Parts: sequence; C-alpha cells; structure tokens
Amino acid sequence: MTFMNTDISKTTLQVKGMHCASCAQNIEHSLKRADGVIYADVSFVNGEAVIEYDENRISEDKIKKVIKGLGYGIETPEKKIKSSFYNYLPIFQLIVVGVLLLFSWLAGYFKWEADFMPAHWRNFEDLFAVLAIIIGWWPILKNAVKTILSKNLNVNVLVSIAVIAAISVNAHKEAATVIFIMLLGQFLEEFTKGKTNQAIKKLIELKPQKARVRINGEELVVPIENVKSGDIVIIKPGEQVAVDGELLTDEAQVDESVITGESRPVIKRKGEEILSGSISDGSYFEIKAIRIGEGTTLSRIQKLVQEAQNKKANAQRLADKFAQYFVPGVLLAALIIGLLTADITRAITILIVACPCAFIIATPVAVVAGIGKAAKKGILIKGGEYLENLGKIDTVIFDKTGTLTKGKPQVLEIKKFDNHDEKEIIELAAVLESKSEHHLAEAILEKSKEFGIMPKEPEKIEIIKGKGLIGKYDHTMVYLGNLNLIKEQGIKLPVETISYIHTEEQKGHTVVIVAHDKEVCGVICLSDQLREGARDTIENLRRIGIRNIWMMTGDNKSIAEKISSELGIDKYFAEMLPQDKIGMIEEMQGSGKKVIMLGDGINDAPALVQADVGIAMGSGTEIALEGGNIVLAKDDLTKIPEAIKLGRKAVSIIKQNMFFALGFNLLMFILASLGIINMIGGAVFHQINSLFVILNAMRLLI
Repeated sequence: MTFMNTDISKTTLQVKGMHCASCAQNIEHSLKRADGVIYADVSFVNGEAVIEYDENRISEDKIKKVIKGLGYGIETPEKKIKSSFYNYLPIFQLIVVGVLLLFSWLAGYFKWEADFMPAHWRNFEDLFAVLAIIIGWWPILKNAVKTILSKNLNVNVLVSIAVIAAISVNAHKEAATVIFIMLLGQFLEEFTKGKTNQAIKKLIELKPQKARVRINGEELVVPIENVKSGDIVIIKPGEQVAVDGELLTDEAQVDESVITGESRPVIKRKGEEILSGSISDGSYFEIKAIRIGEGTTLSRIQKLVQEAQNKKANAQRLADKFAQYFVPGVLLAALIIGLLTADITRAITILIVACPCAFIIATPVAVVAGIGKAAKKGILIKGGEYLENLGKIDTVIFDKTGTLTKGKPQVLEIKKFDNHDEKEIIELAAVLESKSEHHLAEAILEKSKEFGIMPKEPEKIEIIKGKGLIGKYDHTMVYLGNLNLIKEQGIKLPVETISYIHTEEQKGHTVVIVAHDKEVCGVICLSDQLREGARDTIENLRRIGIRNIWMMTGDNKSIAEKISSELGIDKYFAEMLPQDKIGMIEEMQGSGKKVIMLGDGINDAPALVQADVGIAMGSGTEIALEGGNIVLAKDDLTKIPEAIKLGRKAVSIIKQNMFFALGFNLLMFILASLGIINMIGGAVFHQINSLFVILNAMRLLI
C-alpha cells in the first residue's frame, strides 16, 4: 500500500519461526537499523511484521533478506501449501526429544549400560541425553548465532549459553531437559496464541468469493469482483450476502451475527440496508448493490481488524523498552553471581528463569484477544492504545444528529412568507443543498422530488460551518440556514417569522430559513427521530459508573434541551461549531477527564481525533470513519457500554499480566540466585510464567 508520496511504501509480511516475544523484538530492532526502513513493528502474537520503507533506498526483497538472515522465514500462501511438512516439524522434534529424554531418565534409573560400546559411551543415560540435545538444540542454537551476529539478544541466546554451560559440567540430562521444556513451552504458547487469534482469523477469512446476479433477466453466478454498483443480487436461503445493498423484496430475515454480534435473526423491510457478511436465515430476497468490493462493510471490518492487531498499546511500548535493558542485565547478573558463588549451574539457572518473555507478551496477547472479542460484537477497535484508553473513560460526549438521532430528518412543513409558494421555497433550498453533505440536505432534496423539481447548478456556493449555505442562483443571492446566518447577513426577520421559528424549535423541530435578495421567503420545518436504544444506552452508561454524559450539537438550544431532557443527558452544548467542539474537549481533558466522542459527520471528525477515544457510527461519512479510533459496524449505541466494559477488563488483565510476569521473574531470579531451584525447575517455571499470561488474556474471549 503506497501513501504519503510515491516513494514511501508499506508492506505486511507473515513471519515464520518466531518462538517468543523476544524473537519479534530481535527482528524489529534489526529492521529499524536497515537503511531505508522508516518504521517497523513486529508482533509475536499474530506473526506479522509491518514495515514502512523508502523504495529508493531499500526494496521489499531486501527487507525479506534481513528477516531471513536472522533465521526466520517469510510465509506466503504458495509456500504454506508446499511446506506442510515443515509446519509439523516442531511437533515431530518435540516428540523425538521427549522420547529420548524419557529413555535417558530410565537409563539413569535402571543403570543401563552397553558393554560393546567404547568406555565413554557405555552410559546410555548420557547417550540418549546427547542425542536429545543435538536434535532439539540445533534450531535454537542457529537462531541464537544469527541473533548475536545481528547485535541483538533474545531467549535463544540465553538458553544456548545455559546449554553450553551445562554440557561443560557434564550435566547432559539437565541440558536436554531444559531444551525439551523450552520446546514444549513454545508449542503450548503457539497453541494458546492460536486460540486467542481464532476469532480474528475467522473474521478475516470470511469473505464471499461469488455472487448470484440477475443480468438481462438471466440469473448468473459471477466472481465477486465482477459485481457492479446497481446490480441486482439474489440471495437464496442459507447463502451469504456478498455486497452491501438495498432490500428490493418486501421482507427478509437475516443473521447479522458476523457483523454485529447479534445472535438473533433480524427482520429487514423493503428499502432497508442489508450488510455484506449477513446470512439469509431461510429467506429468498433480492438487493440492489450499493457498496461493492473493498467498500463493503465486511471488507472494511476485515481491513480495520487486520491493521488494529499491529498497533501497540502504551503498556506494550513500555514493556518493549524495558526488555531492551533487562536481557543484558540478566547476563551481567548471571556472570556476577556465578563468579561470586563459583557455581556455574546457579548462573545457568538465572539465565533460564530471568528472560522476560512473559512480560513482553503480557500486553499484546490481551490486546489481540480484546480486539477479537470486540470484532465479534461489531465493535471495530483500530489498535491496542484505544482499547487501553476505553478502560479509563469517565466522560462520554454524543453528537446529536446521526448519533443520538437517526440522522434522516423529514420535512414536516413549509411555511410561506411574503407571497412565495412552497415549490419556489423548496426549489431555492434544493439548489444549495444539492452541493451539501449535511443531514438536512437529503430530506430537502427528497421533498423537492415530490414537487417534480430537478435542482439546477448554483452559480457559486459558500458553506458557513454550523450556520448554513450562501449561493448564487439565477442572478440572485440565496441564503439557507439558521437564525445566526440570517442575522449576520443583515436580513430582517418579521415578528411573525421569529414567533413561528421559536414555536417550532420548542417542539424540538429543526428550522431552516430560506431567503433571497435580503428578504425571507419561507421556513422549512424538519424533524428527526431518536435512535433506537439511545435511552437504554444512557442508562447503561450511568449504571457502569460513567460520571459525565454530555451532548454537543450545532442545533439551537431549544432542540438540544428537548433531546437532552428526553434522554436524561446530564449537560448539553448547543449551536456548536467544529472548532467549538474541539475546544470543549480540550478543556475537559485539561481538567483530567478521559473523553469518548461519538459522531458520524464531517464536522465531527476533528472532535473524534481530539478525544481520547473517537467512536464513529458505521453509516457515517468516510472522514468520520477515518477520524474515529473505533467504528460501530452497525449503528447500535447499546454497544458503547459493552465497549467500555471490555476496555476496563482488558486494562485489568494487562495490569495483572504485567505485575505477575515481572513479579514471578524477580521471584525466580532470587530463588535461582540463592540456589533454591535448579536448571530443570527454572525451565519449568519460565514456561509457567508465559503460559499464565496467555491463558489469563484468553479470559477476554469468554
């Protein structure tokens, strides 16, 4: 994917052979040192490396060579199919080493010896142990050598040093046991890590390849990439919807659980939107394709989730930095204690127990599990930082139109003034609104169709943010907007007009004033409906302890007051411009509040970016979706309390993991330094530490 300029590119590579989080750090540090690499982020949890690089200085092939030079592989779909044997090689290696180690222990217990062998090899206990070392240690040693050559340190280096030291004192069985436990731990980590990623993998792999389309009266099954916007797509019972579309059939029952997490089938009516990824629950129906290919809801979800897995949380960045200094510190401590005690096995045990693998993966496994759980519920979190921020929120701010309300207002009344008729008023409004993306524009344009009006192009147009539109049409200046706009333009408002506007606003209606040549032609009254679940969402937010629930809107005070009163919102701010919203959020953050902002429109995007967590409604504008840190796949406000609770649980688990991993490491370091635990015990406890944080993180998936 190319961005910023034509010379800067981004690539995501599947890395094979990472055994622990320190492997990922090793690759990441080496990539960052390569000339031409601008940014590198390597995740052990999902086995991916995300690299941004300057094409003029380094190629993707050279980047792959850097990774391969460290002893790791690059996975491609073709290679994955061809190398199925190698995928099972670690399991085969583990079994062989385990069997040889078992025979070594049995030989030692039963005193097995071979008289026909040379004197040095008559002891089967050592013979089996050495064979186990050769088979199990080789890949670890190879990785350790390449790591040292790349001027890095990781757990393979520490284990290899420990094995060499053990062999030097003829502790062959102990060395083989350490290798076996490390291999077993790596296998169990891979297994549990795979379980953690399962929800995300299922989502990413779920993508229809074909669609049933009606072309010239004929029903054809075509590749999904051949479907065009406007095509009639047929969905039969049990089939998956391949595109986002408008329902043409009177009614359809669909399972949207893949997109929204809603387990019960949903009834859709004619004209409503059917989301890609939904499955027909026993219904035959037809839809008109609206969004296709990468623009569909399912594709957008897949893209967001894939990108999110590689965005680190703040806690993870701290852990990575800590580990850079911790590993050299472990080597130094082992050397000093070994010299002071003259006990090499004690130094070896320190090397084994003190490697901070568990501490490094404490955050990323929780982040991936949390993002996967959220995705299943239709909550698309763009990175670990935002999942982490969710857990600290104490203030929730809602935009009104399109967020608390459906954002699809309808024209209720057209009030005529000064001898203008309704058609003329709507025509003037439609001319300007034809160039607007505001929520009111669609309602006014829809009304103009009822009058048979096809809006003409304005000669010029100016958007006055938060107030309205000014344009030139048919050699006449036309003004369309709220009271503030009309007053600023010096247009006088008759007493009866002001009285009518105030009356309608008190009813909670939105009023748009239409004027031309400095005189008011009429007023268009519109009304929007509250979004389903809005009231329940406010109550649930209060129930989970959110102290501040506020609303900001560009609408007037009367409408804002009515909506706030109906929903039980603590405080509202009316007639807000985009810059006002940013300023208000900055002020709240300055007083120590952690803020969520929810919105869906272009004018909400700056506020979404400013907030600690910006949540965009799934049906919102592209700018809002880009600005939001979290996207609701379906416009379901009831997901907000769920997201906050998930964030709190994730933060709690991250803290538990980090404190346990670090505390356990320090405890084992002390016990190893005092000689209370041996090499085998150290290897066992090292793996227990890593497995605990992974299994603890998996609680997020429950």
